[in-house]
Order: sequence, then C-alpha cells, then structure tokens
Amino acid sequence: MAEKILHAIYDDDDKLLAAVKKIKEAKIDIEEVYTPFPVHGLDKVLGLKETRLAI
Repeated sequence: MAEKILHAIYDDDDKLLAAVKKIKEAKIDIEEVYTPFPVHGLDKVLGLKETRLAI
C-alpha cells in the first residue's frame, strides 16, 4: 500500500500550531516539521519529550 505524504507551507506561527493540533487530533503521525526559526510551543504540540542535550 502506498504511503500518503502531506507537505504544507505556513506564513504564520499560529496557523502552523493550529494545523499541527488538528492533524494530531485526527491521529495522523507527523514525522518532521521544519521552520526557519524556533516556534514557541511547537515541541509540546508535537508531543516531543524534553531532551537532556544542551543547545
């Protein structure tokens, strides 16, 4: 069975976060999110665990 892939481009942090929340609510796995700068709260919305690595 072929995989379905979704690519999206957002020009606003709030739109990105809202879209990620809706996708996660629909039980769709998100493998990667790329942004040119840190987006506050994105890690929590994605359900990522805290890392012990210092940045």
